[in-house]
Amino acid sequence: MISIIECLIWIAASIGIGCCLVELCAARSCERLGALGLALGFGLGVGSSACLYFISLLIFGGASLAFVWMNLALLTVLLILRVLLYRNGGVRTPSPPSPFQYRDALIPILAITAVVFILTVFLRSSTFIHGGWDAWTFWNLRARWIFRSGADWPASVFSPLLANTDYPLLLPSTTVQAWNLLGTETVYVPVSIGIAFELGTVALLLAVLWRFSSPMKSILGMLLLMATPLFIDLGAYQYGDVPIAYFFLSTLTLIGLHDSAASDRKEWLALAGFAAGLCCWTKNEGMLFAGSVIMARIFTARLSGWRNLAKELLYIVVGAGVPVAVLFYFRHAYAPPSVMFGSQTVRGFISQIFEAPRHAMILRAFIRSVIGFGGFGNWKISPLPFMAIYAAVAGFNKNQRYSRFLSTCLVSLLLMLAGYYAVYLTEGIPAAKLQQHLDTSLDRLMFQLWPMFILTYFLAVRNPLPQENVAHSQPSPESWPA
Repeated sequence: MISIIECLIWIAASIGIGCCLVELCAARSCERLGALGLALGFGLGVGSSACLYFISLLIFGGASLAFVWMNLALLTVLLILRVLLYRNGGVRTPSPPSPFQYRDALIPILAITAVVFILTVFLRSSTFIHGGWDAWTFWNLRARWIFRSGADWPASVFSPLLANTDYPLLLPSTTVQAWNLLGTETVYVPVSIGIAFELGTVALLLAVLWRFSSPMKSILGMLLLMATPLFIDLGAYQYGDVPIAYFFLSTLTLIGLHDSAASDRKEWLALAGFAAGLCCWTKNEGMLFAGSVIMARIFTARLSGWRNLAKELLYIVVGAGVPVAVLFYFRHAYAPPSVMFGSQTVRGFISQIFEAPRHAMILRAFIRSVIGFGGFGNWKISPLPFMAIYAAVAGFNKNQRYSRFLSTCLVSLLLMLAGYYAVYLTEGIPAAKLQQHLDTSLDRLMFQLWPMFILTYFLAVRNPLPQENVAHSQPSPESWPA
């Protein structure tokens, strides 16, 4: 019983850290976020706790519970800062929400759909109680070795018996923290983490679309994500693709909060940089995403002026400092070379760029997954043609209220696709094995971008309700603090 209470305290402290970070930025911008702040705070808190645990692991070893006190200490500091901002009048009363058309009809439908989705997630997760292949060989197995090894964890975690030991440790370290508090390797911890990130991703997409587009489009976007079969499967398999998709989406959401803020403060960009750093601490694809976001801000700087670009990039880089520093130390002090690029040579790199059969193989796979969804998540009917028809009929928002935010999302998405193509082209895998690698990984990479794509799509298209198009096409003065 005591261990369960301690675990609940750790969970509350972790999520509290994330919520405080969001609230501090919101207080500086004189606004409240409500559900969006909670959806963001969940992941930022989990990531913060994972970074603190790695520091605790280096200092005190794997069996120590010092990470709990580190979480509580950080939470205390953030709460003190939050109280000081309240005393200084840093937050103003939010304006009344805009009326929601068809609320009485849609809210019950939304509630029923959410209940069905939650039950489906729990049932699917109970079917794969030990997770899928990646969970066995990468995430949960490494968590077990850390938990069992104590002070000798480096020799165990990076054993040649394990695969892909260069992968970051956000997911394994989150699992180990709970196991240390509970005192046992219960399989329900990684199951709960997978479910939490599934629900967190749905909640975040709903909240961000509700804020930046309209209630109707937010509900449609949420239903589209919940109906994605691969989304439910990957969460049940306990893979890292759902958590990293969440952090991709949270990074863009925080950038959107900066671009839509009434003030010119850059705190949201620092928090966006922190979220991008957590992407790097989750999976290797996070490093590509962080670079894509920076490039996207550079490409879209003309929409808001070039003068503040250097300051924006500085805040993003500073915000990413802690998780990137943790990852850098992990890479250089412990992790072996990358499996995909560790054996690559300059001659092999150059020759693969000009291999026409390799290009053809990758292009066929991308066309199948990106355009046709060929087997993407076991879709019976691809939703893309219907989304294209809706966009053609409804049209796009010409008076885009958040033009730079939308452009950042679109450019980041395109750069990620180009980056994935480049990785397949240049990785140190012979052409004979490349097709198998594409078949087993590309659909999961496409899913990582799927919530980003849904966000970008619904930001760009017009609303099915004409009155909501009018309400959200131009800034509303009463919705912003004076």
